[in-house]
Amino acid sequence: MARESEKEMVDRAIDGDRQAFEEIVRAFAPKLMRFLSLTIKDHGLLEDVVQETLMRVHLGIGGLREAAGFRAWLWNIGRHVASDSLRRERAGRADLLVHTGLVDYDFGPADGLPSDLWLVYLDIMKRVDDEVRSLPDPAGRLIHMRYLEGLSYEEMGEELNLSYNQVKSRLARARIRLKAKLSDLPLEWKHLLDALSG
Repeated sequence: MARESEKEMVDRAIDGDRQAFEEIVRAFAPKLMRFLSLTIKDHGLLEDVVQETLMRVHLGIGGLREAAGFRAWLWNIGRHVASDSLRRERAGRADLLVHTGLVDYDFGPADGLPSDLWLVYLDIMKRVDDEVRSLPDPAGRLIHMRYLEGLSYEEMGEELNLSYNQVKSRLARARIRLKAKLSDLPLEWKHLLDALSG
């Protein structure tokens, strides 16, 4: 795409031309996905971040002053959305550790762990992810929905056609199953978790 035609297309989108914005989506969504894939490895999360970024662009493009700044503006929005999404996802995983009883307080990457502990934390998170994936449905799905997607009990019940109490009791059983699967954590991981929760 020539820079001039890109500028014209963005100018039209700034002026409220809906077709121009659709052309922007077709032209930039693949580029945005490649750019953000350097940070986000989970394809489902990557698609969600791209979609949210484009939605924010759609809502804010009318306030963009110059078409020439569009790419930098787009990448900046994408970086912020990706950062927020990854932070929420990590916080959900930390919350999962709390609810399985592996730690007795809320900790997460935002707490400023030293780099050596951060690497161990990432290893623990990968192990948790692997074990969640290995759980049969609905246990694995319930844990994923609650802790990694951040859904409420009501939203989970709607999606799975379960009552509030059914969601609550099945999720509790799923956490017990996950805790059992994680009972053989390496000794150094247990020492770290003890130190963090002490």
